[in-house]
Amino acid sequence: MGFEWSRLLEQRETYATELSGRLHTINTGLEIIEKEINNLSTTKEIIEMNIDFLKKEHVIASTFEYRKNKEDLHRTVSRLNFLIDDRVKIIRAMGVIQKLVEDNNQEYDLLLQKIENVVISGRFGENKDG
Repeated sequence: MGFEWSRLLEQRETYATELSGRLHTINTGLEIIEKEINNLSTTKEIIEMNIDFLKKEHVIASTFEYRKNKEDLHRTVSRLNFLIDDRVKIIRAMGVIQKLVEDNNQEYDLLLQKIENVVISGRFGENKDG
């Protein structure tokens, strides 16, 4: 019986380690996405300022640059939207894993309580004859 309890505890500990690793990986991915979103937001603002400048100046020679800026803006906004969607999915996944961690911790605590409540009864020092 003792072996079974220790095996169950070990499984819970291993699962907790795996979940911790997943959370770390997800957090790292989220940080990378946040940085890229910040960079793309800045790029978007710069491109929009360039487009506004070209519109105000009515520079015909800059039509090519205007078109290029519009294309860059479209690509930037598309990438930005993609990353924002990914961020939402990652945050949901973090919530799921955090719930799994909480559930695992509760199961671990319950197992420890059960182990503490297990009473081993034995007949020590009794006479075989009677």
